[in-house]
Amino acid sequence: MLVVFAGLLACLFVTTHGATPSAGPREFYDAVESLTNHHLLRDAEALHLHAHRFRLPRPLDDIVFCVPQKNGNRYFASLMHVLHFGGPPRSVADMLKRMPEYDYSMPGPTDRVWMLARNPYSRVLSLYLHKVAGLCKFGSLGCQDIGEQMKFAGILGYNASAPPSFAAWVDLLATVMVRLQEHGIDPCMVDKHFCSQASGCAWRGAKEVMVLRVEEQWKWFQPLVSLLSSVGLQRDSLVGHGWKPFTGMPCFYAPAGNCSDMARTRTPPLVDHIHGTGASGSICEHYTPRAMILIQSVYAGDFSLLGARPSAVSVEKARIACGPMAFPAAGYDDSLSCR
Repeated sequence: MLVVFAGLLACLFVTTHGATPSAGPREFYDAVESLTNHHLLRDAEALHLHAHRFRLPRPLDDIVFCVPQKNGNRYFASLMHVLHFGGPPRSVADMLKRMPEYDYSMPGPTDRVWMLARNPYSRVLSLYLHKVAGLCKFGSLGCQDIGEQMKFAGILGYNASAPPSFAAWVDLLATVMVRLQEHGIDPCMVDKHFCSQASGCAWRGAKEVMVLRVEEQWKWFQPLVSLLSSVGLQRDSLVGHGWKPFTGMPCFYAPAGNCSDMARTRTPPLVDHIHGTGASGSICEHYTPRAMILIQSVYAGDFSLLGARPSAVSVEKARIACGPMAFPAAGYDDSLSCR
């Protein structure tokens, strides 16, 4: 369940609908959002190339799935594996071995960039739970990696064997981010997990840039499957016990928990079983109002591109009224209803 803080003012998603898509099922395009011609898109030389860029096979090889770090790249790579090699990976190791064959493609002016976007709050929390605290709910890939834990401890200045709470860690993160920028150092170059989503996927030179929100996969996945039928994707290939290491279910995606039904049912984001942290469902458990304000500042570009920042903050209401709220259709809303 996607959750965000209460008392913060609701924000409208800022989107620029540029050129009408010239190809692809209208149903799919109606379920996603266009950033084509958005004024915050970047020229290629201003982008960092740390986001995964999965190019689809022919005849849809003009489509590049752009997946920033912590936005489900391993999960969506397993889908790419089906498209490129005809079936699900035999294992996570098999998937990782074959990823370079379709990853890190450089989009050009005739390409369509489809960006897998995630709520910035849950994205940063997922980084902390996975790489810092080692608290994966499902799977263990990269979880409790001593090398990674020591790396982040060295960058932010704390004891890797006794990591701070998430709120305290965000304080350290924000301090280091500001210090790096004051010295003209891009945080993205210090570690790829610090990169903003916009820095890797907001390609101004692409033919189109579309946003597929992972929190709204229930809305766009079924139309996507129909679109991908032109590259040989069959629904049967999305079902089977081979998917359990990746999704915890005998299928790739089941919004209502029933693998025989991919009907569009409003559901929380899927927690993958590769190194799933469940961050989207535990924001209220870890965030303080101050931590939320700091993340708004650190990732202001993502909030501007993917969801407007609030103009004011009611800290006291945010402190006392944290509860679940369905994902808002208009972007990454910063309000939370009391439940």
